Amino acid sequence: MSPTSHCSWLKAALVGLSLCHFAAAAPALVPEVADIRVRRQSITTVSTAEIDSFTPYSFFASAGHCAASKTLTWTCGANCLANPSFKPVAAGGDGDKVQFWFVGFDPDLNTVVVSHQGTNTSEILPLIEDASIEKTTLIRKNLP
Repeated sequence: MSPTSHCSWLKAALVGLSLCHFAAAAPALVPEVADIRVRRQSITTVSTAEIDSFTPYSFFASAGHCAASKTLTWTCGANCLANPSFKPVAAGGDGDKVQFWFVGFDPDLNTVVVSHQGTNTSEILPLIEDASIEKTTLIRKNLP
């Protein structure tokens, strides 16, 4: 066998193995997922009023990036001013290793609010903390 034909055979074998690897790695559809796709028949339009009803919650989410001392006294600026009836109960975090968070009650919305900062991508420690999350295989459990 010439070196050229040997290389061609080797390349073909490697491509074949690669394709087998990708085929083996492709997840099989779980019947429940397939059923959901089949049952979805339409898209419901959301009205402007419904969208507007979520506006207070967007301010709560944004306030999650404020220092605990500011959310505990509800003096974090525009985000706090947008929900003036909110009564904070607890707040914490350092905005670095521990995300800022707060909990409280809004009587106007008759809602308990729990908010946390999310990842601050301008700081290195939160990125390292996120990267250290243990990744495991998802196990499907049969529910009753």
